Amino acid sequence: MYMYATAIPGGVVVHAYKHCSSREYLFLDDVGDAYRYQPVCRGYSRVRLDTAVLDPYAFDLLFGQVDPEALVELRGVYERANRIASSS
Repeated sequence: MYMYATAIPGGVVVHAYKHCSSREYLFLDDVGDAYRYQPVCRGYSRVRLDTAVLDPYAFDLLFGQVDPEALVELRGVYERANRIASSS
């Protein structure tokens, strides 16, 4: 679900989307580039899209708490994001 937008240095606007069950965030700018919030520096750094789409699921994947059907869907999302990230 969409939560908020924030401007970062360089005039980029980053939009925060919260995963409904894990409560983790996916951060994307207006052109679809992905970012990760870095608490140590209190800022955002650009990351590959395929890495970013897995962030909200990291805890569930680590502890094997992902429903098998959701895992198949997540794999498809990851593969599409990987193709996009590899072509940039």
